[in-house]
Amino acid sequence: MVIAVFGMRLVNRGHRVNHKKVQRLMNILGLKSLVRMKKYRSYKDMVDKIATNILERDLHAKKPNEK
Repeated sequence: MVIAVFGMRLVNRGHRVNHKKVQRLMNILGLKSLVRMKKYRSYKDMVDKIATNILERDLHAKKPNEK
């Protein structure tokens, strides 16, 4: 993200720059990009919904490890 912002600032000033040149410049200037954590999303709503048994298969075992 920082590379894109830093590169766009150079482009807006009329410079044509490659992303590798932007990385080199950022390295010289001591700039580092911050990677933000993604927001946690749980699937609680999807876990509650059980699909219907369209094929009408017998999915219940009489003993453990039977099916």
